[in-house]
Amino acid sequence: MEKTKSKNGRRRRKEGLLAGVASTARASGKNILKDPEFAHVLIHRSNIDLKDKWRNLSVSTSGHGSKGQTKGYKG
Repeated sequence: MEKTKSKNGRRRRKEGLLAGVASTARASGKNILKDPEFAHVLIHRSNIDLKDKWRNLSVSTSGHGSKGQTKGYKG
């Protein structure tokens, strides 16, 4: 049961980050964390955590290495 809760929490945080980035023209970790729509999901994350997660998601979907520039997010 504990693993299920953990996976659900990770999935909700990932979805919250993606929705937060999609909701603003130029995503910013501080703005996403201040937005009441996403704040409750990302409550224990810093803007640096969000930036790192966004970079990892961008790299995994684009197929580029970690040295590539990610667009659409400003931490």
